[in-house]
Amino acid sequence: MTTIELVTLIRAPSSLCFTISLSIDLEVEAAKAYSIRPISGVTSGTIGPGERVQWRTRQFGFWIKHTSEITEYDPPILFEDTMVRGIFSSFRHRHHFYQSGSGDTEMRDELSFSLPLSFLSERLAAPRLRRLLIVRNELIRKTAEEQALVPGR
Repeated sequence: MTTIELVTLIRAPSSLCFTISLSIDLEVEAAKAYSIRPISGVTSGTIGPGERVQWRTRQFGFWIKHTSEITEYDPPILFEDTMVRGIFSSFRHRHHFYQSGSGDTEMRDELSFSLPLSFLSERLAAPRLRRLLIVRNELIRKTAEEQALVPGR
């Protein structure tokens, strides 16, 4: 099993960061370069507890589908999405949100996965997944900080 951990500091409240992180539309924007798109389940707006989304992408010349479900949901502290169908042997992404006394948020991603083909295939997949998370987290950070500056929020 391979685990990717990332920490992103955001100058916005954890409740806002949490909500933005559940946006399918933001996920689509972050995944544009990878041609990942939702094809069934919750395909736009905000996904919630017990809901599923099926994603499709082309990888190594093959069309791949990946269905995730929100399996843990504790706003504004934590949510988890888990693969229920796809090419991974296992895939679990935990999203943690810690608010500091100053109102800033530390967003922690913990993505654990395994592939059936071997440790080598995980080593090939890990850099792509890490880059996707970095792009996604930067978009969450930028969106949350912009929205936090709007008066009345």
